[in-house]
Amino acid sequence: MTGDELRQVRLAMGYRTQDLLAKELRVSRPTIVAWEKTERDLDHIVWLAIEALARNPELRGVGDDGLDIGRRSNDRP
Repeated sequence: MTGDELRQVRLAMGYRTQDLLAKELRVSRPTIVAWEKTERDLDHIVWLAIEALARNPELRGVGDDGLDIGRRSNDRP
């Protein structure tokens, strides 16, 4: 997955901003910016995280407004 593909997938999954995806993946917004700018393939772990969210929407913890929508209590903050 390249940076351009990540951007397309982010938007298709409903993460309108880089900040929303950053909160979901628990990384910084500048990290998402850097990933989306790269023409190289992203690390496989990034693809796996995105794929897990796409296949299992119940894993999502950030709503469109950026607020936590109910992570399970045993999840890390």
